[in-house]
Amino acid sequence: MIKLVTLFKQSDQANGFKKIVLKVKLLFTLLPIKKMLKWNATQLLDFFFSNDKIKGLFAGILADFVIKPSEFNGVGIPMVNIETAFDKRIPITVDKHTIQPQYNYILGGCGEMVKLLANFIENHQGTIHIQSKVQKILIENNQAIGVELENGEQILSDIVLATGDIHNTFYTLVGKDQISSEIQQYINSLKYMESVFMVHIGIDFDPSPHQPAALCYYYGTYDIENAVDNIKNGIYHEGEDGFLIYIPSIHSPEMAPTQHHAVTVYTVAPNHIKEGNWQKQKEELANKLLEYAETKIPGLREHTKTRLIMTPEDFRQRVNVKHHSFGGIPPIIGQKGFSHQTSIEGMFYAGCQSESTGGVANTMNGGRKVAHLILEMLEKNH
Repeated sequence: MIKLVTLFKQSDQANGFKKIVLKVKLLFTLLPIKKMLKWNATQLLDFFFSNDKIKGLFAGILADFVIKPSEFNGVGIPMVNIETAFDKRIPITVDKHTIQPQYNYILGGCGEMVKLLANFIENHQGTIHIQSKVQKILIENNQAIGVELENGEQILSDIVLATGDIHNTFYTLVGKDQISSEIQQYINSLKYMESVFMVHIGIDFDPSPHQPAALCYYYGTYDIENAVDNIKNGIYHEGEDGFLIYIPSIHSPEMAPTQHHAVTVYTVAPNHIKEGNWQKQKEELANKLLEYAETKIPGLREHTKTRLIMTPEDFRQRVNVKHHSFGGIPPIIGQKGFSHQTSIEGMFYAGCQSESTGGVANTMNGGRKVAHLILEMLEKNH
């Protein structure tokens, strides 16, 4: 699978005879696993393993997407269990046609990328409108001509690039009357990820003796199908089924004061708790999650100097959605994100619910594709 993905990327970027050669290699690499292409993850793991705990180990990461192994494409299991994530000594390049994916940390955090983009826009005479909620995408004769802000101001433009959630973008901002019944049917049939419960803390000790790596996942169950069912039904596990601990100040010391560290503990969670209320219970639930985290890094609560809790309700308000889908569209068999090229002239769709899917790397690649689509449109029109 790693070789297949490498060859696919290489052929996508190649031209001429080299592209043909790579596609032939791609075909021959695919043949030995052809029978597995239609298997779901449960079928694939049953084929290779008899031990339920080993199956649970390899399927565990799917809980992060809030999807069941029976919903996930089986041949994707090697891609979500990449060796370099478990041991940094493992070589990235196996051969020229087999390059393993690997984790990368952005120095200073992902916010640095936002600053770079903002600086680029402003340096090219662009204007960033902050605290300016878009309430409508303006369309005339199936052509996007700009946006209308919440205060009634209209900004006209040649291109509209949307990155919000699919439902709000096409049903509220664009309007049902502007999209076909086929697109409406697609939107109505989509399944989404659930949300996360996240606790950010600042601590006054070094956690690296307990967790040397910046990021670690801690699994608490082998029954991924049941765990996902519970979350989808509003039953929150409080951290018992698993969580992760991320210490960004390990790779970027400037993210915390001297002799202090920034720590994030989070876990997947339902948008709405079946019995309870996120805002009323957030302090109690934060303590419970940190209790589980302290089985890995003792003293987190005692040494907390500052704390910020983010509930699914907070995320819904922050990104202006009715359903917070952490990570965008889940990789369920047969389900695809919305096309970058919309049916409305001059309107493009990007972000984690588009065809690029979620994750920093995927949305960056999606942004690159959208940029090329926009350039092609501009060249065609001029």
